[in-house]
Amino acid sequence: MTAVSPAADEFRLDHLKRLIVFAIVLALFYVGENYKLAYKLGGIGDERSATMVIETSGGGGSLRPLMFGLLGMLGIVCWMWRPARLRTNMHGWLPALIFAFIAYASLSILWAEDQAIVMRRVVTLVLTCFGAFGLVHRFSNRDFLVFCFLSGAILGLGSLASEIATGVFRPWTSDYRLYGLMHANTLGPMMAIFVLSAVALRRCSESHRGWYTLWIIIGLGLMILTKSRTAMIGLVAALWVWVVFGSTNRKRLAALCVLTLALALPAAVLLFGEQLGIMAKQTALMGREGNSPETLTGRIPLWDFLISNYLDVRPLFGYGFQGFWTPQHILRVSASQDWLILHAHSGYLNLVLELGYIGLGLFALVLVLATRRSYIYFRDTRDVTWLFMTSLLVWAIVASFFDSHLLTSSLRNFICMIAFAKLAMFDPRFVRVRQPAYA
Repeated sequence: MTAVSPAADEFRLDHLKRLIVFAIVLALFYVGENYKLAYKLGGIGDERSATMVIETSGGGGSLRPLMFGLLGMLGIVCWMWRPARLRTNMHGWLPALIFAFIAYASLSILWAEDQAIVMRRVVTLVLTCFGAFGLVHRFSNRDFLVFCFLSGAILGLGSLASEIATGVFRPWTSDYRLYGLMHANTLGPMMAIFVLSAVALRRCSESHRGWYTLWIIIGLGLMILTKSRTAMIGLVAALWVWVVFGSTNRKRLAALCVLTLALALPAAVLLFGEQLGIMAKQTALMGREGNSPETLTGRIPLWDFLISNYLDVRPLFGYGFQGFWTPQHILRVSASQDWLILHAHSGYLNLVLELGYIGLGLFALVLVLATRRSYIYFRDTRDVTWLFMTSLLVWAIVASFFDSHLLTSSLRNFICMIAFAKLAMFDPRFVRVRQPAYA
């Protein structure tokens, strides 16, 4: 029998513990986000009553408060269980801005319309931050990539298997969208993160590149089946950043050519021919009949109504962190637009409604500085995880123009929080001296 060294045993045990942490985090969000094995059969999100949505998202009678409490406790345990000699190294404006934003969101309880809802949302935000802060003390850069990859693979393949098992998998029909375990607009962003993580793992792998290429194709296929256009637009922008800023000059030139074509083709459609315009419209809809690209699927009238009726009333401070969408506001806004509306369908407008222009300005600075810092770390270390974070944040920035991806109590937002915590707490040049595996 071959003897196993103590170092190998220690590595194997530590690797197992990390997988257990991955599983716990995924299970917490499975319960906290109310995933279902047959989501479609249980009623699609917009068919539920506004009051029920507020009760479940605010914590009334659901398991969400317990789940996020456990997530915060897990973060504290991971921080106490951090490797020896691993220390944080906060520097620059990014950590200060993150703390300032959290403090400002917490203070919004004072001027909120519904203080009970805002207080619950602030507690959830703080617990989620505890979870992210603690996990970065146990997740190396490679661990972070693996977590994103495994989470996306499990949710994507689980959703596909769920629809096949329940007999609702009909991709040949024009109105089909892949739901599976969750709403298609939730699954789409997770598939975007999955594809980005697979691209990063493929680049840093020496012997399994073909295997990761297959996973990239699978992830793209699942994303197309969700017909989540905002997630797809964000993914295109993120992949462009990946190619341009992470490749050689020759590949960068090729990427710029692709971008030029991507900008030139829509212009050609508008200038040359009605038939080309019809084809472009169908492409923009991604097979979703009954939607209007001219109004961004009803977003423009919705944004006009929200700005003129609510934002102009409280432009500086807003209605409290995640406190705008009360049952009264949901019912009034939905009645004005003739469809059930549970959020502003724009992360930035949602943020302005909640925290005003001050909150939007703080968070915009956090996004810009975090994206810049992640690229600087990649340039200095050539560690592709930092480039992955750059692409991830670019995806979130672009996709949030047309959907509410920012600061939601969701797995995709938690992944972005882990990236923020990594960038704010660990300078790779500092960590490499004390704990190389976490640089």
